[in-house]
Amino acid sequence: MLDSSDVIFFDPDNGMEVRSKPKGRKDSSKSLYWDEVRQVAARDRSLIVFQHFARVKREPFIAELRQRFMRETGASWVGVLRTSNVAYFVVPAFAHRRALRDACYAVMRRWQPHVWLV
Repeated sequence: MLDSSDVIFFDPDNGMEVRSKPKGRKDSSKSLYWDEVRQVAARDRSLIVFQHFARVKREPFIAELRQRFMRETGASWVGVLRTSNVAYFVVPAFAHRRALRDACYAVMRRWQPHVWLV
């Protein structure tokens, strides 16, 4: 079971950090930085991160971000709920893995063909 503070939702205006916009620069607050992801994960909290698709091929983009979330947090599984325009990266803490995986499958079953789980 999850408590309300066990899952932290991020909706960064510009998505995940990019090299061209280092932390501390103008408008950098519109991005989510990997050190922030690590801080949340280190507190045994799960993350859900909203991400618009960049102007790149979607499958490699999703795969790269998914692997990076796993590497940065130590998560053994990262679910990606995606639509044609956006993705939600579900990064569970170990204790929440089953509950969030089950929730991802429930969302996919309810909203197919508009949402699917990667």
